[in-house]
Amino acid sequence: ELAPWLDEHPKEFAVLVRGMRVLDCNPAAARMLGYPDPESLLAHLPDIFLPGTEAVLRAKLTALFEGHSEVSIETPLKHRGGDAIQVVVNMQLPNSGGPLDSVILSTTDITSRVRSERALRESEQRLDLAIWGADLGVWESNFPDGTSYYNDRWYRMLGYEPGELDNDISTWQDLVHPDDRAAVQEALGAHLEGRTPYYQCEHRLRAKDGSWRWVLGSGRVTARAQDGSPLRASGTNQDITLNKQAQEVLLRGERRFRDLIEHAPLGVVLATMDGQLQLVNPALCTMLGYSELELLGMTIKDLTMESDWDATQSLLTDIKTGATGPFT
Repeated sequence: ELAPWLDEHPKEFAVLVRGMRVLDCNPAAARMLGYPDPESLLAHLPDIFLPGTEAVLRAKLTALFEGHSEVSIETPLKHRGGDAIQVVVNMQLPNSGGPLDSVILSTTDITSRVRSERALRESEQRLDLAIWGADLGVWESNFPDGTSYYNDRWYRMLGYEPGELDNDISTWQDLVHPDDRAAVQEALGAHLEGRTPYYQCEHRLRAKDGSWRWVLGSGRVTARAQDGSPLRASGTNQDITLNKQAQEVLLRGERRFRDLIEHAPLGVVLATMDGQLQLVNPALCTMLGYSELELLGMTIKDLTMESDWDATQSLLTDIKTGATGPFT
C-alpha cells in the first residue's frame, strides 16, 4: 500500500517491482491519463504504453537496480481519450527500510511545454524561410556591451565571408558612406530616443571590393531599461542597389525627355485619354498665347474650334479603341 500522504500529493506517483508490475498509484496519476480512479488506471495499464515505450522503461529500471540511485526519461503515454501526452518520468529507489525490489516512479505532464516548443521551432523555421526568401541581412545590437550579431546574408551582401568582420556596433557604422552618415544618425537617433516607432533609412555601405551597395536599413528597439534607454535592437538590411540603379536610369531618361520637350521648336502636349492636358512645352505656350499654368487647367476640347470638335472627338474615340494610330 502507498503511504497516505502519497494519495494527496500533486505529482503522479506509482510503485513498481521487477517485471513492470505496478502495485499501486495515486489519484493524480489516474487523472493525468483520463481515468476516474487509480483502480481503473491499474486495470488498463497496458493501454497507456505506446510501441517501444515499455521496452525503454524496462531498460531504465534495469539501470536503476544495477546501482543508479535515480534515472529519468521523457516519453509519450497514451491518454484514455486516445491522444498521446508527453511526460517526464523520474525513477528512484525507496529510502532505506523499503522493499529492495521496488521503485518509486513520479511523472510530470509536459505536453503543453512540448507543444509550445514545437510551435516556437515551427515559427522560427517560418521566419528563417521568410528572411531567406526576402534575401534580408539580419542584425541585432546589444547596447550595454556594444556588440552586434550579423547573419550570413548580411556579410555576403557586402562580399564578406560570415564572421570576417568584428561583431560590434561600430562595424556597420564605419561602412556607411560619408554622405549618408548624417541621415543615418538622425533616423537612428530619433528611434533610439523614442521619437519614432521604428528606424528606417536608405543609405550606402562599403563592400569588400570598395564599391558601394545601397541598402534599406530597418529595425526597432526590442528592450529598454527602466529609464527608457535602449538595451537591444534588431532589424534587417535589404539590398536595393539594383532598384537604385533602375531609378537613376529612369531619372536620367526623364531628364532627357524633359530637355527634348523643353527645347523642341514644335508645340508639344501630353494629354490623358479624356483630353486633360498634363504637360506642355514653351513652344506650345508661345504658339497659343497661354501660360503653362493656364494650359494645364484646360482640355483638348477647350483648345479646339467648335466647328472642328465633332471630327476631333470621333478621332479621339478611334484612338481609344485602337482603330487609329498616329495621325496628322
